[in-house]
Amino acid sequence: MEQSRVLGLFKFGQRAHIEDLVRGTLYMNSLQYFVETEASDPDDLRCDSFEGVGRLIQADGGILSMKIQDGFQPVARIRGAIQWRPTDGIKANIFCMYALREPTGPQFVDPLNFRFGDTFAVFTDGDEFLRRVRTAAEAAGLNVEYHLVEYINEGEHQGELGIFRKRLRFSYQSELRIALVPGTEGPYRLYVGDLSDITRTGPLPDLNSLLRLHPPVTSRHAADEKGSEAAEFVA
Repeated sequence: MEQSRVLGLFKFGQRAHIEDLVRGTLYMNSLQYFVETEASDPDDLRCDSFEGVGRLIQADGGILSMKIQDGFQPVARIRGAIQWRPTDGIKANIFCMYALREPTGPQFVDPLNFRFGDTFAVFTDGDEFLRRVRTAAEAAGLNVEYHLVEYINEGEHQGELGIFRKRLRFSYQSELRIALVPGTEGPYRLYVGDLSDITRTGPLPDLNSLLRLHPPVTSRHAADEKGSEAAEFVA
């Protein structure tokens, strides 16, 4: 899946919301919801003040000048990057997921993610899940996009930000985002059909203890049958 290999797709949340998901409903907040949440409750874990920013322009140290009489005179020095936002905002509805990557430390999932709820759902067939999402969206006449989020250095990145780029400080979230573009003014519930055949659920705090990674297979015959390394969910 894209450039970075994904070992599994997860959704974290409160138990009632995860149960709704397993029954087939994707609750997709508008991007504007996250922008407004940042303004009203900056301590909310979902908050990123860069949500809704369309483009980042590196301008630290630049000089803002203003025409006074017959010439331009400096009036201010710019600090940091300029955040450009489209006049009408970015119209999209978002469903955020955790994309499990190959672990680089002793834990599969950064425990900071355990603050997002009390329950997880793991998709035993992520490709099939995304196929069902696309099918449901197209049947409803909606345009759907999904990508892994790229985490950028806000002090160096120049150019487009949009829906699928976030700051490095949020990289622990390891997101895959599903987006309806253009979105609706409020939340949208996309029904994709019952997902119980390709999901398993459990207590979110127990997730790391339920995962293990098989070492690479050295036997050519075994590799032909089973592939190389793979993450496994242990019930």
